[in-house]
Amino acid sequence: MVSSSRDIAKEIAKKYNVTLTSESLSAVAEIITTYRFKHRKFIQNEGDIAENILYIEKGLLRLYRIDNEEEILEQVVHENDMLISYESLFTGQPTSQLIQTIEPTIAHCIQYKQLKELAAKHEDVMNLMNAILENSIIKLRMESRLMRLKPIERYKALLYLDSEAVRRTPLKYIATYLDMAAETLSRVRSAINNNQEDYH
Repeated sequence: MVSSSRDIAKEIAKKYNVTLTSESLSAVAEIITTYRFKHRKFIQNEGDIAENILYIEKGLLRLYRIDNEEEILEQVVHENDMLISYESLFTGQPTSQLIQTIEPTIAHCIQYKQLKELAAKHEDVMNLMNAILENSIIKLRMESRLMRLKPIERYKALLYLDSEAVRRTPLKYIATYLDMAAETLSRVRSAINNNQEDYH
């Protein structure tokens, strides 16, 4: 059963430890649109202009780009998480990022322009919007730091940060996220399983 827009607004506020008044809660609920997507459905294509912040109630999605005909994974999100295509959302320019479901997904879309308009009228909604953006930026910074680590350290850090995403995401996608060949990732996994800490 899909949650109501008001319930989703409550869940998002709870996730970011922000208390919304009943009026603000209703206002946020009104700008939430719910969609069901099948497996491998494209939600955003290259060249689109991003307008929404996505809250995932159920399912798994990937955000990626294509570089020299290779898919480069940038984010994987699942239940109770947000997905934001920053480069287009903030600039209003066509995006180079694609969003595709990895599993059947229920996603709740919040139009960023409408959220900003609400934030200008309600201080608590402003707090919520800032918390969403700040949390997402922190997450992006943490993920960028992974790329400075050796392969086995990168994979261990990813397991620590989001073992659920690692478990559910196909190996080929995780490999591109970690900037390594699938064969290398397989060896990394084997090294971890065999406690070969000196792999690099």
